[in-house]
Amino acid sequence: MSFLVSVEDKVTETAREKFEWLRDQVELERLPSILNLRPLWLECLGFRMSVNDGRTPLLNEGWMQPAGLEFTERLAAQARRSV
Repeated sequence: MSFLVSVEDKVTETAREKFEWLRDQVELERLPSILNLRPLWLECLGFRMSVNDGRTPLLNEGWMQPAGLEFTERLAAQARRSV
């Protein structure tokens, strides 16, 4: 995606429609991962807070619950269908 952003201003008008389609496809394919960033970030924050408080982090990977991953996949699929 960063490559697409770096060349976006250089795309000619004739190629703009194809470029925008490609950009949208890349974003849609990454949607489940993007949706899972928040729980991962919160778990990292909890880990840091545990260490700062002198406690041992649990390391139970509670953020990666199968139900959460399945939900983001279903939500992303629904978003793709609506586009």
